[in-house]
Amino acid sequence: MLFVFFLVAAVSASAAAEVELNLQACAAEGDDRRRLACYDAEVARLRRGAAETSARQPENTGEAPPQRSRAQGKSDTVSDEFGMTPALARSMKGKEEGSKEPDSVAAVITRIDEKPYGERILYLDNGQVWEENSRNRNLPLAVGDEIAVKSAAFGAYKLIGPGGKRFTRVRRIG
Repeated sequence: MLFVFFLVAAVSASAAAEVELNLQACAAEGDDRRRLACYDAEVARLRRGAAETSARQPENTGEAPPQRSRAQGKSDTVSDEFGMTPALARSMKGKEEGSKEPDSVAAVITRIDEKPYGERILYLDNGQVWEENSRNRNLPLAVGDEIAVKSAAFGAYKLIGPGGKRFTRVRRIG
């Protein structure tokens, strides 16, 4: 059993070295189309090798069967979006479709609720509901005030109060 392990490891190491050499040869190609064709051929060769390797595996080796990925069988779009924040996904989607999300929204406060630690929940006339990240006592707000919600850094939002000089950080909850 130990011999089989070392044999597989040696074959895997030599295959990895061969792949590395082939990829270096592809990278050295000056013509864009030939370079892409070279990479495509190498990936196809790797996929064939992986399929042949999995087909040759014995049924009862005493090892756990390979785990199937949750993403297996789903579209490439799902894997392309893996790890993206919602803001990044929106920005990438906007680049592809040519659409742009507005940088700000102007509205009028129709209702204000307060949470136990003083954070306010603001209901706007456009149907949106925003919650303060933390209580801002320097920003007085009342029903009927005209406010603006603007995009801030790192996917955050800030609510700018009447007069446009003071703001509080908010998140949309509805």
